[in-house]
Formats: sequence, C-alpha cells, structure tokens
Amino acid sequence: MVKPDRPAYCQARALLDQHTATLMARYHHRGSGLLARWARTRKANNSVSDDELTALAFQVWWAGIENITHAISHGTLLPLTHPAQTQRLRDHPELLPAAVEEMVRLTTPTATATPRYAREDLTIADVTVRAGDTVMLSLDTAHHDPHRFPAPQHFGPTRTPNHHLAFGHGPHHCLGASLARTQLRIAFTHLLRLTHLKLAVPERHLKWRTSLRLHAPQALPVTL
Repeated sequence: MVKPDRPAYCQARALLDQHTATLMARYHHRGSGLLARWARTRKANNSVSDDELTALAFQVWWAGIENITHAISHGTLLPLTHPAQTQRLRDHPELLPAAVEEMVRLTTPTATATPRYAREDLTIADVTVRAGDTVMLSLDTAHHDPHRFPAPQHFGPTRTPNHHLAFGHGPHHCLGASLARTQLRIAFTHLLRLTHLKLAVPERHLKWRTSLRLHAPQALPVTL
C-alpha cells in the first residue's frame, strides 16, 4: 500500500476546507457567481453533499490552470519546431482556430482521462472488465489512431475533420472547453507575433514531466 504524503495531504485538505468555506459564504451572501448558484441548488435539492460540491469546485479550478498551462507550452513548442507551418499561420491567422484543435490533438497534454469505475461486468474489444474495476482511457492512443487521423504524427493545422477527445465527449465534455479554446487562441495569436522567438536550448535537451496523466515539458527556455 502506498502511504499518502502527509504534508501534501494536509495542504490539499486545507485548500478543500477553504473552498467549502467560500462556497458557504457565497451562499449566505446570495452571490450571483457559479459557485453561489451551485451552493443554493445543493441547499434546495439536497442533491449532492458538501464534499461533492467542494470536489466539483476544486476540479473546475484545477482543470483551468494545469491543463491549459501544459497546452500552451506544447503549443509554443510546435511552432518553434515547425517553421513552415508557423509562417503559414502568420500569413493566414484565420487558420488559428483549426490549428489550436490540432495542437491539442497531436500533443495531448492530458494523456489519459480521469479514472472511470465499472458499475457492472462488461466486455470492451474482447477485454473483460469486472464490476468495480478502474478503467483508464488513453487519449494519447486515441489521438494517434491512424484509422481516425491519417498521418497522426503529422502536425496539420488545417486538419478536418478533427474529432479529438482532448475536451472529452458527451456528458463528460469539458465544462471549460470554450474558455480553454479562447485562452489558447489568444496566447498563440500573441506568440505568433514574436517573430524572433526561438528555443534557447536544443530540443533534445528539454526535460519532460513523467506522469500517468499529464505530459508536458518541465520548462521551455526561449529567447526573444
């Protein structure tokens, strides 16, 4: 059994408690924000517990920071290593929305989806999954499936269709997908204007984060 890191756990618990206090304070003050509305809905319908509501708020907060940071670092590295495609985007900025979709598809900053848990026995692609089993969906593998994406290793800013799963699908579609796309488009619009932007070290010297779920460079040194 892996024992939790006690200091890290205490910090996380303190942050969750702070979120709970914020939710309840906003409820009592009749705030108009998203958290306040969630709190009032929870109070009226008793549909979720305080811990579940806090976990949902924490997930929205966390997903909007770490994932988008990794996506921007990936999206910055791609133009630096694909000068011809970068110049094309500078000449045709209207291609940027499609390029953003391709960036998150190709680089897959979030390599796996959040864990799912089987509620009953089932079979997927001849593999038996028992009730209670944890199922991890590999977004990286899905995004490089040649049956879905011709030449999947190729960076194609105008790739269509581009039905990637970077923001989930169906009822699990990312709540902040529109915000994330807007942030990425704004970031890359400004980055493309930096015509002298270059990597400060050879690409092979970049150090990458090793994580079951997240994939990104630990740092991205550049020169302006």
